[in-house]
Amino acid sequence: MEGPPLRVLLRPLSGADDVDDAALDLGWRLDRHWDASDERPYEDLYVDEQHDDAALTTTISYVDDTYIGARYLVVRGPRAREVADDARALLPTVGFDEAVAVLDAAADATARAAAVPPVALAAVEGEGARATAALREAARRGDDAVRRAIVRAATYTGWPELRTLLVELQEGAEDSDVRRLAAAALEGLRLQDAQEGR
Repeated sequence: MEGPPLRVLLRPLSGADDVDDAALDLGWRLDRHWDASDERPYEDLYVDEQHDDAALTTTISYVDDTYIGARYLVVRGPRAREVADDARALLPTVGFDEAVAVLDAAADATARAAAVPPVALAAVEGEGARATAALREAARRGDDAVRRAIVRAATYTGWPELRTLLVELQEGAEDSDVRRLAAAALEGLRLQDAQEGR
């Protein structure tokens, strides 16, 4: 059974050329490409061709997302964990503990807001509770820019643990804009769940 998509956060200087090189080594075929626009970030969609069995088809999206300032892979399919591990072995990536350390060391709210997306994107399956704890602490220490960054990060991952943080921000944030954004994010995630039959 296919689980949730897995994300692999790339180091800031890594990009499309690095992913193309890894794709050649790992047997990924470039299937589609989208240029960045107002509606979507730059994306290259690869298909893992290591298995002839269509039931094992796994896709890899390389995303250069200027909205959150990160480059990452989104791996979907029954072999997502194996493919993500292979990508981590070949590409320069940021691990979860490193991302949390950067967030914890951030000297001010601007640096904390910039460090929020890497925490959400670098966490692997099973680290949702740890990511939520780190982001909850950042929300407590931060200002509204940090809280808005947390809403965006929670929307990207869709983890149940981060949804609880969205509810907390919707109900308890002092800033009405943060409350509104959290409510809109929760509604968007509910609609996505309904479309995917969850």
